[in-house]
Amino acid sequence: MCIHCGIEINKRNLRVHLLRKHTDNKKDITAQHHLSCECVDATNGIFAVAKSFTGPNTPIHVIKKNWGMNQQTRCEMDLCRINSEFAQRSNLHPFECQHVKSLTYCPPAKIYSPTLEEDTLTEMVHDKWFGNDKKNLCLQRQREANNGRAPLSCQVTVGGPPSKRFISVFEPNISYYSRLGRGLFSFDTKRIEWHCPCAKSRQSCIHKCIAKWHLFQTEQMLFRRVRIVEDDIQEVFTEGTEDVEEQQLDEGPRYPPEDAQLSRMVHYIFKNKKLPAVLPADVANARNVFPKHLVPLETICTECTENTLLSEPQLITSKATILTMTDVIEGISTYCKCCYRCGMIYRYQEWSDGVHNYDDHILLSLHLCIFLRNSLQTHQAIGSAVEALEKTCGKRFPSHQRVLYAYLHFEALTDHSYTFACVTCGYHPVTVVMDLHKKGVFSMPVSNIEVPPQDFDGKVNAEEFWEGVSLEMISRGLVPSNRQNPFVVCPSYHYWAPWIGCHTRSTSMVLNTEYSKVHTARTPDEASDFNITEDRLTDEILKLKMEAVRSLCKQCGIDSKGSRMDLVMRLRQEMQTRGTYDKIFSKVWGASGGWAVVTCPCAIVYAVKFNLRAESPRDFADILLSMTHFPNLTLYDFARGLATHTNLREPESMPFSPYEGRLLEPTDNNVRLASAGQIKVSLPWLTSKKVVPDENGHPLTGSSEHYALYDRFHEANTKDKKDALRKIELIPEVCGWVNSQCAEQLFAGMRKNNHFLNMMTPTSHIFLVRNILHHYNNARNTKTLEEMKKALHVGMEIEFNSRGQTVMAAASAAAPGVSTASAAAPGVSRAAAAAPGVSTAAAAAAAAAAPGVSTAAAAAPGVSTAAAAAAAPGVSRAAAAAPGVSRASAAAPGVSTAAAAAAAAPGVSRASAAPGVSRASAAPGVSRAAAAAAAPGVSRASAAPGMSTAAAAAAAPGVSTAAAAAAAAPGVSAAAAAAAAPGVSRASANPGVSTTSAGAPGVSAEAISAPGLSVAEAAPVVSIVPQIAPKSVANCWRLTHLDHICASRNIWDFKLHKGLETLVNSALDSTQSPHEAIGSVGGTVLKRSDFMSLGLDQEVEATIANCCFSMICKIAAQQGKDVHAVDAYVVALNADPLLSLPSDAASKDCILFPVWKPGHWLLCVLKPKVKRIHILDSSDPSARGDIECLSIIRFKSNI
Repeated sequence: MCIHCGIEINKRNLRVHLLRKHTDNKKDITAQHHLSCECVDATNGIFAVAKSFTGPNTPIHVIKKNWGMNQQTRCEMDLCRINSEFAQRSNLHPFECQHVKSLTYCPPAKIYSPTLEEDTLTEMVHDKWFGNDKKNLCLQRQREANNGRAPLSCQVTVGGPPSKRFISVFEPNISYYSRLGRGLFSFDTKRIEWHCPCAKSRQSCIHKCIAKWHLFQTEQMLFRRVRIVEDDIQEVFTEGTEDVEEQQLDEGPRYPPEDAQLSRMVHYIFKNKKLPAVLPADVANARNVFPKHLVPLETICTECTENTLLSEPQLITSKATILTMTDVIEGISTYCKCCYRCGMIYRYQEWSDGVHNYDDHILLSLHLCIFLRNSLQTHQAIGSAVEALEKTCGKRFPSHQRVLYAYLHFEALTDHSYTFACVTCGYHPVTVVMDLHKKGVFSMPVSNIEVPPQDFDGKVNAEEFWEGVSLEMISRGLVPSNRQNPFVVCPSYHYWAPWIGCHTRSTSMVLNTEYSKVHTARTPDEASDFNITEDRLTDEILKLKMEAVRSLCKQCGIDSKGSRMDLVMRLRQEMQTRGTYDKIFSKVWGASGGWAVVTCPCAIVYAVKFNLRAESPRDFADILLSMTHFPNLTLYDFARGLATHTNLREPESMPFSPYEGRLLEPTDNNVRLASAGQIKVSLPWLTSKKVVPDENGHPLTGSSEHYALYDRFHEANTKDKKDALRKIELIPEVCGWVNSQCAEQLFAGMRKNNHFLNMMTPTSHIFLVRNILHHYNNARNTKTLEEMKKALHVGMEIEFNSRGQTVMAAASAAAPGVSTASAAAPGVSRAAAAAPGVSTAAAAAAAAAAPGVSTAAAAAPGVSTAAAAAAAPGVSRAAAAAPGVSRASAAAPGVSTAAAAAAAAPGVSRASAAPGVSRASAAPGVSRAAAAAAAPGVSRASAAPGMSTAAAAAAAPGVSTAAAAAAAAPGVSAAAAAAAAPGVSRASANPGVSTTSAGAPGVSAEAISAPGLSVAEAAPVVSIVPQIAPKSVANCWRLTHLDHICASRNIWDFKLHKGLETLVNSALDSTQSPHEAIGSVGGTVLKRSDFMSLGLDQEVEATIANCCFSMICKIAAQQGKDVHAVDAYVVALNADPLLSLPSDAASKDCILFPVWKPGHWLLCVLKPKVKRIHILDSSDPSARGDIECLSIIRFKSNI
């Protein structure tokens, strides 16, 4: 053992180790100790010197000319040049590197040097070693060397093994490989390989031709006996191999194993040595202390039927290395055990010691594995991460390729579920977004893809295929190279499967019909949709980088000089021929075709398919048809082609129907209205499941309708007028709520990985991409769950229902058809479960009632979710309130009966009962009903059943009964209860009116929509323009809709029409009840008093101020700006607003601070990116703002 570094070493090597590693004294250059050297050009003073005393002993060029003109001394090594410049700057002028010093002992130059003859060159041309063009170049180069009084070539005997021949060749052009006017080129007589730094190994160049000329004249036997040399080498190798095999058979089992034993060992490791998906902290944390001897834990063979004891540990190597974040620990011993009965071999593959074994020679600490995983998630290559670690710890790691394979080995043995599902959308998404990452390709010769067998039906076992990919990752640690790996998975049409989550796909057999792209012609209907025109191909060429366009021109034999447009126009002219068109097409779309993804609007990846050929709707149809439930909405950049292809493949079921996936029948009138934006198609089952589901309907919507729509970026690309009926903005339920560009946003991040992913083998590429997407999904789902828990506050747990969606954890079993139901709290005599037949999670959560509470009432049938509010002491009954209600205040003590909240819809901010009110409740079946506070003396304020959105208005004093809304027609999409004026006995709704409007005080009726439509129309065409003042309302809609709102002076001169003016006057009418609910923003219900504080000369209330700021944030988001508004209540309570900022506040485009001073509000605008602060004061708009507030905000921001 070395006393300095502690490594174990053979005794005979200890002295050399101490001299090399722990001795600072270096030997001087002497006659006995110098680098070998010889003269190659005596006229110009150029010498060949061995590169170093140790390591690869390749020669380099050094010039030392101290006579005649142009005297100079220089070494071509970069390190020597840097040291020489440093010595000159330090006034150490006599400094010379070891190469120059060694020239003192150089033997005299050769008097005779062979002159290359032209006859030899002619003979080589005759023997077809090269052509006449190369001969002429060689003769021209010889004349240039003679003019420069330099030998054309000179064989160097310095350095290198005896099997290599080094030739110094004259080079008139100064380059990185000929800095002194000569270059060194080699020929390996064993491998029959030429090496020249200016060209690839199998690429010809002038230097290789001159070197061949020289060797053909001096050692012609090398050229005549090439095959004999190869045969001799093969015979020697074969004989040596047989001797080694016989010796190993005598000694015992071979390690690593081969053939059947290798397969058994790999399968055993894959099934029994899995790491947990979430590693315990004690083994995943950083550590530098590991066991020196790693022995497998098995003692009895697991493969034998009898309990056969394993052999004693056998040493594999004592020079293994453990790689950590801060060190490279050497001198680790690894062992294996074997069973002499069955031949099974076991090696160390445990994770409890905090280390992962790759190939018994390289081991990774688990902390390093986690670091590499996170590096990939931040788009950093494994090689770059390893290089950074090398520079940080000052130790040299193994090759980056081996570290990459070790990491893939770690991920293959980690027990990942690869669920590929969203916690919000569940296992079966209603809406999916699909797109192709064209630039994510891998190197693959398409011509080598195996033809599928005759009986192949297009189905592949996904579990079996991806298990095979994992087995290849594991087996790499047991074979010397992939060429000898029996587990290699080669791309093929019949054994190449996409990955779809196990809960999302119908079975393990998934579709992959890419072979049909090659062997089957398209039908006439498909051909019209799939025609790739020259215009479309030209557009794709314009997207390529300039280097790619120039390379494409060179491949097509076109002049590559000029601007981008010049090159594109030349390519367009050449595309007239079919051959050039095919070449350009394959260049633009790539060989392997990229990889396709299917995501939900939450940007969670549900499926990924790695294409072997160019993109086609067939790839996405394979994924959709492999799912258990077909999505109702499919967003794709070529929706028409997808619908056509899928329906042609499944003509009996017609997956995309009705109207071939369009939203309406493609009549001329519908197309015209859709193109003008004057039509809406309501799909109410997107927000509320059908009461009576369709046959084969989706489990979350109950609908069997399936539509193929365009995403927002590509809806204008189509030339078919009928595709106007495929716009997502026609559906009010999803317009503005579905992010149709989530796949493009995913690709924007994944493009940063292309520089290392595209250089991998096909199996490494697909395995790592799937793994990266899995961790990406987990990160987004974890963030969503954390946000949910934060919104639910403390004490709430989240679990998943049978469809993979998050629900609140419950203590008791659900009623029939209900996934979750909570048990009653102690002391409650009865907690009624939801009625049978409730399709979604409809179990009422019984709250803990106070002593004396007899019953916690459950939700009635049809109510989606209801939670019982806690009653105060003395309260006889607590009615159920829906979850999401932020505050439900109980009645004061002494109130005989008080419902804290009445079947309130999720998001209602407050529902309270005033003292003396006997009951405030909502009728069952109301999906959104906000119970308004009843004034003193009011006996009842109720919402009618059946309304999809209803706000119960409070009756004025003296009104015996005020129904906020009458029984609306079933399926009404929007209905707001009108406020009843004093003396009005009832405010009712009249069905059949196409437009919802609120009347002035005293108006007895409010219009509602017809069943199933957002605005009632008899025909399928649904008009969005109301009946009252159509022109004014249309202008109002354009100015106030989030999709259209922008900075415009038109709003200054905009005048309200009579209907809207009546609404504003009613909202600001101080003679009516200030507690009346007027409207809502998000989950906040706004009363008349809130609007009065905003519209009248009063101090603005913080509630409506927050609502205004939330709308500003939404408007900014539509314009691509990230704006955050601070809660006005935080400011009003004199709390520090900076404490409520999000963690990513520094990345926001703008932060709005409402600043309150007694009697006045100010607005502070903070721009973190540009470090600017603005104070907006309406009382003094021309000034710079409140100086005191500005200084406080600036001081807080600096903190």
